[in-house]
Amino acid sequence: MNHFQTAVFHAARDPDRIAISDSTRVLSRADFVHHILRVAASLQIMGIGRGDRVCAVMHNSIDLVTLYYATAVTGFILV
Repeated sequence: MNHFQTAVFHAARDPDRIAISDSTRVLSRADFVHHILRVAASLQIMGIGRGDRVCAVMHNSIDLVTLYYATAVTGFILV
């Protein structure tokens, strides 16, 4: 089981519980999984797939964690 599958498992059990927050947003478990899937789909539309390297220079945020979780969906490598 990878980290995305774990997020999906917990979202199915308790979708309204808070999964992640930062200084600007709070996402429930269900919203977090949907956010991960949207980011993964956007990356795939851009042509990023399994084995591709994606560089991210970001502050700690929901978006950075989401990008990390999206690696399990698309198979890209976050550097």
